[in-house]
Amino acid sequence: MQILARVALLPPMLRTSVVLSLCLLQFQAYAGPTNLTVDDTDAIHWTFVGSWHAITSTARCPATLCLLQPDPDQVYNSTWHDGGLRSGSFSFQGTAVYIYGIDVPASNAANVTFQMGDPDPSVTSFHYAPAPGPSDYVYNSLFFSATNLSANVSHVVNWLLESSLVNGESTLFDYAQVTVEQNAAVGSVSGISGSASGTATSTSTSTTQTSTQRLPILLDSLFMIPSHIRFSAQRSLPRLPANQF
Repeated sequence: MQILARVALLPPMLRTSVVLSLCLLQFQAYAGPTNLTVDDTDAIHWTFVGSWHAITSTARCPATLCLLQPDPDQVYNSTWHDGGLRSGSFSFQGTAVYIYGIDVPASNAANVTFQMGDPDPSVTSFHYAPAPGPSDYVYNSLFFSATNLSANVSHVVNWLLESSLVNGESTLFDYAQVTVEQNAAVGSVSGISGSASGTATSTSTSTTQTSTQRLPILLDSLFMIPSHIRFSAQRSLPRLPANQF
C-alpha cells in the first residue's frame, strides 16, 4: 500500500510508466526455471572426504604432489578439486543437478560411481571418459546429471572413486549447476549460493534484493525524480483513490 501511495503522487504520464515498469519487474521476478552455478570451493554444498587437493588461483598444487596440471584459464573460476581414490558428496535443493569436472588421460583417470537415494528413487551412474591423448584434458565434462526432482526437498549426490583397469586413480571436480524456480531472490533460492543464468556463470555470495525490496529504489532512482519535485508533488497533488490502481 505504501508503494501504491507513492505512485499516486507522481504526475500522470510518469505514473503510467512506473506502473508498467512494476508489472515488468514482477513478471521478471517469476520468470520460471533458471540455473545456479556452484563452484567447487563452496563448502556449504560440496563435501570432499579424505585428502583432496583444493587448487585455486592463489594456491596451486606443485607437480610433485599433483601429477595432473590442467590449464587454469580453462577451468571454471580457475579452481578445482584433485582427488585419488576418494569420495565426496554434493547437497542441494532444486529440480535438476549437473556435476562437471575435467577428464584426464587414461593412465590417471579413475572410475567414478555416482549415487542418489532417499527421498529420490535410487539412481546409480558411472563416469569414465579418459581424455584422448596422454597429455590432454577435456574441460566442462558432464560427470553426472539428474532431472525431474522434487523442488522442495533436499537432495544429495554421493560419489566414490575406484581404480580403473589401467590403474587410474584420479578425478578433477570443477563445478555444479542446479535448476531452481526463480521465484525468490537470487543467491538465496533453495539454499544455493550462486548466480542465476541459463549457462555457467560466476558464483557470488551476495544476496540480490527481492522485487518488493527494490520497488522504493525503483521509484526514487530509476526515474531520477529530484527530491524537491517529489515533495512538492506530495503537497500539491490530491491523493487518488486506491481503486484506480
